[in-house]
Amino acid sequence: MHNSIENNKMAKKKKKTNRIVIKDSALVVPILISLAFFLIVHMSAGTGLKGVSMFISIVALLFVAVRFKAFASRIRFPFVVMFLYFLLCGISTFYAVSGKFAMQEFYKILIAFDFILIYTSIVPEGKEAGGRWMSIFIEGYSFFLSIVSIDLISTRWISTPFTAFFSLFTTSYNSLKGIEAGVRITSINNTPNVFAAIVCIGIFMTLGLVKNAQTKKERNVHIAALFVQTMGFVLSFSMGATAAFVAAFIVYLFIENKEKKISQIYLMILVVSVCVGFAMIISQTSFTAWNGFDIVPTLLTIIGAAIVCVIDYFFGEKISDFFSGKKKVTIIGLSSLAALVFVFIILAVSITGPAIVSSTPALRRALYPDPGEYTIEYESEKPITIKIMSQNKEETIMHTETILYSGNADGAKFTVPDDTLVVYFEIRAKETSKVSRVSYVSTDGKKTDLPLKYYLLPSFISNRIQGIWANENVIQRTVFWEDGLKLFARSPIFGRGLGGFQNGIIGAQTFFYETKYAHNHYVESLTDTGIIGFILFVGSLVVSFIAVMRELRKKEEGHSLAPILCVALIFMTLHAAFEVNFSYYSFIPIGWLVINMISTCCGDSFPLDFKKISKNITAVACILFVVLFTVLLGMNIRADNITKKEKTTTGLQKAAAIDPFEWADHMTSYVHTVTSAKVSDEINNQAMEYAERLEKVDSNTIPLILARFYFSRNMVDKGFDMIYKYVMYSASYAKKWDESFEAIDKYYKETTDEAEKTKYVEKTIWIANTMADWNNNNMGNIEVSGTSKTIITNMFHSYADSLLKQSDEKGFEVLMQYVKCLRSSSAMNAVNELIEKYKDNFGEDLSESKLSEIKAQYETYKN
Repeated sequence: MHNSIENNKMAKKKKKTNRIVIKDSALVVPILISLAFFLIVHMSAGTGLKGVSMFISIVALLFVAVRFKAFASRIRFPFVVMFLYFLLCGISTFYAVSGKFAMQEFYKILIAFDFILIYTSIVPEGKEAGGRWMSIFIEGYSFFLSIVSIDLISTRWISTPFTAFFSLFTTSYNSLKGIEAGVRITSINNTPNVFAAIVCIGIFMTLGLVKNAQTKKERNVHIAALFVQTMGFVLSFSMGATAAFVAAFIVYLFIENKEKKISQIYLMILVVSVCVGFAMIISQTSFTAWNGFDIVPTLLTIIGAAIVCVIDYFFGEKISDFFSGKKKVTIIGLSSLAALVFVFIILAVSITGPAIVSSTPALRRALYPDPGEYTIEYESEKPITIKIMSQNKEETIMHTETILYSGNADGAKFTVPDDTLVVYFEIRAKETSKVSRVSYVSTDGKKTDLPLKYYLLPSFISNRIQGIWANENVIQRTVFWEDGLKLFARSPIFGRGLGGFQNGIIGAQTFFYETKYAHNHYVESLTDTGIIGFILFVGSLVVSFIAVMRELRKKEEGHSLAPILCVALIFMTLHAAFEVNFSYYSFIPIGWLVINMISTCCGDSFPLDFKKISKNITAVACILFVVLFTVLLGMNIRADNITKKEKTTTGLQKAAAIDPFEWADHMTSYVHTVTSAKVSDEINNQAMEYAERLEKVDSNTIPLILARFYFSRNMVDKGFDMIYKYVMYSASYAKKWDESFEAIDKYYKETTDEAEKTKYVEKTIWIANTMADWNNNNMGNIEVSGTSKTIITNMFHSYADSLLKQSDEKGFEVLMQYVKCLRSSSAMNAVNELIEKYKDNFGEDLSESKLSEIKAQYETYKN
């Protein structure tokens, strides 16, 4: 009887153990799926977006249909809020200011949502098993992205098969460089900051897997993956991602189980130390443009992973055991470690010495001298040259600078302006030379040395931290946010639709810059989906945070991955405030999968839960959502195929009739096609109908096409209305003004009617004055081309000449406007000539008086 009881206890114990321990072979399935996920996501870049979104939507519908019961049972409150946000994004494509831009953004969101449906349908039963499976899935994606990106600057044995496969579907990988020479790797995503964000999430997930590993073999697999991802992160050196990661990791140290945190800290220190050491070697040997086989980056990544695994294998458990259960020792150890890190950072930015300088690249350093006069002193084996530049706030925003000195360092003097934020020094030598010291000396004899070589930092890190307190990118991003909020104010409730920021940003700027996104997804969501979308986006983060925090309160009974999920969420929340992650095709699926993972693993802890019927209704709504947009996407693809096969007005008309998103593009093509052609009344009437509809569309391209169409139909007033709309919608972009003036000039020259010619002249002056007003009221300056200046000059000259000839004093006003518009000496010369020509009509005193006024105004503009 006793043996029977003992056997039953052993059987129960064994059964319980089997539910926790997962065989190493369980790694294979999620890794293979993550590889497929990695391939599909990267097939969707650029031109591959439509095809992949259609394919993955069909696959998602099949998975949910087959696994409907399992899918519905896993729906929790965070998932519902996330779905509502996706739903609003989809709805916004119908009212978006640009259907084309809206669909480019929505395809990426739809792909992410499809993956969530697949993911939720197939994840194994049991929160622990499902969480582990999902972590491996994200770890695998991040690992593949890291190793392929590192190899892109190395052997290219690994990266070439991948990029060749992707190139079958998209042109985005045809000319990857993989590196910003001398600075950092850019990854196969061609954007180091987004790459770093993905890898950060992968690192957190891998830490969770290492913590829960049941065998040394499994632990080594995850540690190797951790090293590869960390190496990719270090080589990409994104300052924003690094700051967000550090903040999230500090939180992790507070919320992780005390018995686990020492092991995790030790592991991260080990991995980061080896990574930084090897990164210093890679930055010295492989941070130039790739021009052939270079084994160093890939080889060091593999060797580093092996070294870390070996060290952990022999010492990891001993270190953990040493601190286990020793609270005071642990506190002392953590405090000492924090102090050591702080001291290292201080020493790393302080300990500098001589540097080797050549002609290229320049050694660039930044300092913050007070306003005043300075001279340069230096010690070098050979002569050096130096270029000294200052930036004030306006210049940092506009990425411009004032050159204070450029030439030989011997006897160099420079003056720092009063409003200077930072001064940059670029040091070169015609012949490679060791430079021991470079200093600037103030008039009162105070000497300040420039830091040359940082001994404790890789060169790519020391180069990037220059000017950190006056960082151009950080300051300019605040401008993106301000301009984004201007767009938000135009449609605050539901926003301008997806792509609304990209569509309207040129018209909101006070100087010209190029960006598709606000580099802050909170601003982006306000602009594109208004207050409603903002609430849903932030709501998905908030309810996820509540769910994971309540799970953490359960302590031992809570999900083992709750701490990792919490810090991954914190990282995403912070980094979304200054990066484009949630707008980028390779991050969106990962970011939303983390939210879904929290919903799956911790959603039961949220105060509100859905009954079975509510879950089924939500599941059906998800299916209908995907079905609807799959059908609409099919119509969009069908319209594209029609225009490719039938390159006629009939084909464009058919496409416009069935395309729910890009109908305006087809109509615009129709109008453009018939503008310069002789067509039947039927086609012309159809073009006129399309033109009238397109007038209501806010666009940075359509109005110019409409203007040409109206000019060709002798509808001059309507043509200029469209010109005005065109330039004001993209006011900061000089190219738009050039295109407008050239279009005006073309049809002006073709016009034979004198009344219409006069109207062209007057309206052109109106547009030119609009440009001058913009220049007066904004930070930037529209500098049109020589062709445009000639057109403007001819129009002003013609109008002023006709007025002065008739002794009309309005001619002087026109000349004043002319000078205001071009602000050039040639404009003043033309003014002098015209006033001299007609001074007898007005008398010498009046002519001289008016000329003096214009000259005074010109000096004001010039200064």
